[in-house]
Amino acid sequence: MGLPIALAEVGVDANSDDQVRTTAERSCMPGESSHNEPFPVTVSAMVSALRTADQIGRCLR
Repeated sequence: MGLPIALAEVGVDANSDDQVRTTAERSCMPGESSHNEPFPVTVSAMVSALRTADQIGRCLR
């Protein structure tokens, strides 16, 4: 399907703490789909999830 599976594929440098944190902060803004989860989603949890998903995605390339 060609969907992105790593942060680099959406223009985020996974080695940049600032870029990953900014992405996480934007993902946690009011109205974002992260608020559809049955538990609170924090910025720090989102940073961890983004980094884990990126690692998995890079392994699958």
